Amino acid sequence: MAGLLRGLRCADLDRLARHAWSTTYEPGMRPATLGALRRHQASADLTVLVTSSYAPLLTPLQERLGFDYVVATKIEIVGGAATGSVAGRVVTGDEKVRRVRRLFAEHDLAVDLAACPAYADTERDLDLLQLVGHPVATYPSRGLERLVRRRGWPVLRDA
Repeated sequence: MAGLLRGLRCADLDRLARHAWSTTYEPGMRPATLGALRRHQASADLTVLVTSSYAPLLTPLQERLGFDYVVATKIEIVGGAATGSVAGRVVTGDEKVRRVRRLFAEHDLAVDLAACPAYADTERDLDLLQLVGHPVATYPSRGLERLVRRRGWPVLRDA
């Protein structure tokens, strides 16, 4: 997928991100998920978005939703333009756990993971859900829903 961004300059990536936010992401915001985020923010909880999405495309989401940190897949930028390659590893599966741990260490954040919630929607997020004491499936894929039902984890979706 990163290949689709090949040749786009940073300003083009920003325009693309803002267009995607206004036409797709913002209209598609799920009320139950947004409500959970807002409750955590109102409680002054640390909020971290951990996603396989490409970092340059998340700027408007970060601006509008106000996560404290965003952990996302980086794309390679050379000479001010995307090369079409991922820089490092795609943030999925166990890479999400590695990146979250790295974020906490780099920012000297003392986080009690046993007291933390994590919200996820696919079985690729199982490693992240198992990292915390309060895993929650949000609008889960069929595969994740089967797993969380067996484990007795809660499922968040709109009524």
